[in-house]
Amino acid sequence: MFSRLFTIFLQIHGFMCEVDDLLISEDLDLRRKDILETGEKESEQVHLQFTNNNSVGSTDLQKEIEKVIRTNVEPETARLDRMMSSKMNVITSEANNALFPTGLVKSFPANCLSLMTVTGAKGGLVQHLIERCLILRMNRDDCVQALAQHACIQPLVTLAVWKGLLKENKGFFHSYLHEISPRH
Repeated sequence: MFSRLFTIFLQIHGFMCEVDDLLISEDLDLRRKDILETGEKESEQVHLQFTNNNSVGSTDLQKEIEKVIRTNVEPETARLDRMMSSKMNVITSEANNALFPTGLVKSFPANCLSLMTVTGAKGGLVQHLIERCLILRMNRDDCVQALAQHACIQPLVTLAVWKGLLKENKGFFHSYLHEISPRH
């Protein structure tokens, strides 16, 4: 008896994730973009430190990095990875601290996606932060792969379908997610 009652209740009042659950407020989105642009500048500085050459232009920097890595592949690759990770961890933490918990258009109890991930019912805090801060910053193929592997999308659409949709629409999804106005 109660199982039918609870089932009907969940069907009527169940969690409904909407696009506006992903939206970040405009002023904090600008702050996020500034922080991530700082991260790109910092990554170039890390590469310059890695090559021990501060006068290299951006076009020759790739060649210098390859030259250093070719001398001793495993240790040099690990050293670059450690240098980059330590610098990017600071940038990522700064972006997360600037945006959460107040940066979303819909706050925690009303935001069903946050409710599911933060409480641990579906995913976790790390997934929540990645979805909000970083997923739309990736290049198209990485974003497609990440979205296609997301638990709620995976059963519905394959990776090939997502790639086809994005190629046909030439960035429609990216502009849609940035220009949509949330329902109130």
